[in-house]
Amino acid sequence: ESREMYERELKPGLERQHACVYPESCEALRANIGLLESQMASVDTSGVNASGRKRGWLYNDFNAGNVLVGADGKTTAILDIDQSGVGPFVWDLGNTLASFATQLKKQKREVEIEPMTRALLRAYHAEFPLPLEEYALCLAATQRWDLMRILRGLRRHLYENDRLGELFKKVPDRLLPRLQWAPEQFAFLTESWIRNTLV
Repeated sequence: ESREMYERELKPGLERQHACVYPESCEALRANIGLLESQMASVDTSGVNASGRKRGWLYNDFNAGNVLVGADGKTTAILDIDQSGVGPFVWDLGNTLASFATQLKKQKREVEIEPMTRALLRAYHAEFPLPLEEYALCLAATQRWDLMRILRGLRRHLYENDRLGELFKKVPDRLLPRLQWAPEQFAFLTESWIRNTLV
């Protein structure tokens, strides 16, 4: 969703009174417009959407719940590929890191976010290396996906009769909180950390 659509339609639609199936989501967004807009600005200036990024086929929804693993530890199936498409590979990495970090936080295992990130990036880089500077965009990619999901859910809520409303229900409990905590949780993702991890 473009920033222009947000400014022209989504923000005014959110701010005006409307019949609301998900009042908790709308209230949470109204209370966090500053957070939304500051994260949009951060993503815009990060370079994560730049045309020069290494690109190709993306899964766009990789998380532990979408992978079936056999008793031997090998992947037997990958599910839920309806969001697959083409884009910068770092978008998929950001989405994956967000998903795994959320699961670790739910289990009160935040201390494992850095070692989990190290293991994932090393495995990814060994099989499918990206330029090192692109790994530094993983946090921006994480924020980008959450913002996209929030704006997509808001558009469907305001203008498409709450089509696929399950996404919009996640705004107050998952998407907004992750926009808040992800920068601190992934603060270790510096250029020097990436170089020490991958070189």
